[in-house]
Amino acid sequence: MSKIRFESAAASLILSLAIIFLSLHLLGGPGQYKSSPDAAPASGKAWEFSGDEQVITLYLHNYSLLPYLKVLVNNEIRGSFLNRYVTVPVRDGDSIAIDGTFYKEPLTVEVLNVPEAVTRPRSGETILLNGNVASLSNVVAPD
Repeated sequence: MSKIRFESAAASLILSLAIIFLSLHLLGGPGQYKSSPDAAPASGKAWEFSGDEQVITLYLHNYSLLPYLKVLVNNEIRGSFLNRYVTVPVRDGDSIAIDGTFYKEPLTVEVLNVPEAVTRPRSGETILLNGNVASLSNVVAPD
């Protein structure tokens, strides 16, 4: 008799938890991935691309995401590694750096994709971080 009561209580608990998790998922509650507020400009708007910008893509080795690993362009946060790839708009003369001060373990970021118009940085360049801020070369995109 007590075995049936226990099984009934366990089944009710499991069903209740399933309903709670489903409700939270559908309502966008905890557990939903949100973009980091630090990855966007202070105005809260997404970065807008203008005609004179080029786009470079950076790749994070050995980790699938590190949200506090920031990409800086001219000392402004332009992205963070919410996944392995970060694409940032750059112009000729911009300085690019990666801020890894939040993480104490060694990290490697690779310049994965650079448009033909950009001669520096080059695809394949890597940045090694160990709890520091590391700079890439300034962007060279001759007209």
